[in-house]
Amino acid sequence: MTTTTEPARTLKATGVRYHDWSVRFAQFILDAQGNQEKLILDWGTHSCASWVCQMVEAITGEDVHKDFAGYTTAEGAAKAILKAGYKNLDELVADYFQEIPGAFVMAGDIVLVPAVLGESLLESTVMPNTMAVADPPFYRLVDPAGLAHGPLHLAKHFFAVGRKPACLPQ
Repeated sequence: MTTTTEPARTLKATGVRYHDWSVRFAQFILDAQGNQEKLILDWGTHSCASWVCQMVEAITGEDVHKDFAGYTTAEGAAKAILKAGYKNLDELVADYFQEIPGAFVMAGDIVLVPAVLGESLLESTVMPNTMAVADPPFYRLVDPAGLAHGPLHLAKHFFAVGRKPACLPQ
């Protein structure tokens, strides 16, 4: 019996966590909590994606937002996702990071949580979920009221950042 295996998919994000990533992560969260009033959702400066990508850069040194920065509205963000060749945000994130089972998520990973319906069909179709930072037992994200959090078990998808989880073949 011949068994074929799919070749390993090459992920676009290749950064590895710094040796002191946990200190950097804690400082990132503390800084966000200290500037909560400045972290109100603003598509031009603070979107869920840009904030999560700042966290990725803080713990790995890799700027994964550079290819998509520049949008100033939710519709602009949706169009940037489509222009890059993805049908939605979920597909884009999966192209950059390895999806993992929720039981293996740890601080500094990315999670996708259900988004509040967008103002247009384009937004709600392309961005059915929003990016958040895993900080067990919570997720954290930027929303219209500022820095927010919710229970991690409500996340729909989980992605490892800068590490190869033990649950995956080595």
